[in-house]
This record gives sequence, structure tokens and C-alpha cells, in this order.
Amino acid sequence: KVKNKLLQSIDSPLTYHSKRNIHGNEFEASGIFHEISFRYNCEGALEGQQDGMTFRLAEVKAEERCTENNYNTFFHGPFIIIELDNYFSGKTYVLPTHDPEAFFNWVSCKTWGSDHQGEELKFNDSSFNQAFRAISNDPNGTNILNEKFRSEIQKLGHEVYASFSGNNICL
Repeated sequence: KVKNKLLQSIDSPLTYHSKRNIHGNEFEASGIFHEISFRYNCEGALEGQQDGMTFRLAEVKAEERCTENNYNTFFHGPFIIIELDNYFSGKTYVLPTHDPEAFFNWVSCKTWGSDHQGEELKFNDSSFNQAFRAISNDPNGTNILNEKFRSEIQKLGHEVYASFSGNNICL
């Protein structure tokens, strides 16, 4: 459902590359999930450009190891990396609120570094605040999640996770 909505929002031609994909280190660098992928699978990626942004979209399956022979799938679905020309000065994350325990575990496991502290962002947007939680250590965090971008995230549904770091937006 999310993948179809993402594809509908892209107006430019897409190119499928069976040999290229989103690598596990790129997935983990997004910082969206605190689990470490012990097993990671991604085969091929759609690539394109729109409005000066380059993006890659792929189906990803990431699993953490629970025991020697037991794995837990913590992510299975579409993952997109949007590369921008400009850089974010910090990190901003958006997580769905449907699992508050996961949100607080994520926040407690997140490594911000000794000189940065993330703060939860609140907006004058009750529907967004009910569906998502945002945390940021970027002084421009509230500007990054402007009204238009919050609206676009909500259109994708309540299962969306997002990160803004370096020159990438990951969904």
C-alpha cells in the first residue's frame, strides 16, 4: 500500500536495476531502527530523479538474530532513499505512534553522541501528532517537517518511518 502511494507520487521515469540495490549499511545508516540487521535482503532497485532529487526505492527485508537458529523480521517492505543537494545539520526522525513502547525503546537505544541531545517535536497539527512522533537534534527540525512534508507523510499512511540525516531522507 505504501509502495503504491510512493510510486504514484513520482512523476519522472523510473529505471529498474537488477544488479544495484540499497545496501545494508545504507539501511542501517538511516538510523530509523535500533536493531542491527544480521540477515539483510534487497534485490534490485528502482531509481529516478525528480525536482533535483535522486532517489532509490527497493523492497527490503531485515532480520535480527534472536538465538542461534531463530531470527525476527523487524522490517519488510519498501525503503526509499532520497538524496538531496543540501545537508541537514543534525538528525530528525519520524516514527508512527501505534507502538509507543517501540518508540521509547528506540529513543533510549538511539546514540546521539555526547554533544547532542534529541528533543521531541510537537506541531500545531493534531492529526500528525496523533499518528506520529518526531525527534530531532537539528536546530531546523521543525522547518524540515514543515506543513507540506507532514501532509505528504500522512498521505503515505500510519506505518511510515522517516529519517533526515546528512544529505538523505529515508522512508
